[in-house]
Formats: sequence, structure tokens, C-alpha cells
Amino acid sequence: MRTEDAFSPGLIPGQVIFTLVMFGLIYSLLVSLKIFLIMLYGRKGPGDANDRGQDKRGQDELVPDAATSEA
Repeated sequence: MRTEDAFSPGLIPGQVIFTLVMFGLIYSLLVSLKIFLIMLYGRKGPGDANDRGQDKRGQDELVPDAATSEA
């Protein structure tokens, strides 16, 4: 097929412009959200031991203590 024959006759220029503008808006929104979340969590910092699923002794809460396990 030749390039000059490869077009959609029912497609009007307004539809193409609308599609490109909407893609641009959606991706701009996603990039803005990503930057916002990076800044939000970047300012918050890594947190303390309780935020990482560890108890106050620095041990993982999901792993039982050797003294309390009956195995």
C-alpha cells in the first residue's frame, strides 16, 4: 500500500487534534502526580523502625521470637 493511500477518509482533523490534546493532558496529569508523590514521600523521609514493620527492639514483627516459639 502506498503512503498516499494509507489514510482514514472518515477521520476528521478535529478528532486527531482532540486525541493528541487528551493524551497530552493525561500524561501531564500523571507526571504531575508522580512529582507530587515523590516530593511528598521525599520530605517525609524514611521514617522510624515502626514504619518499616519492626517492633521497638528493631526486630521484624512477622518473625516470632526464639524464646516464645515451641518448635
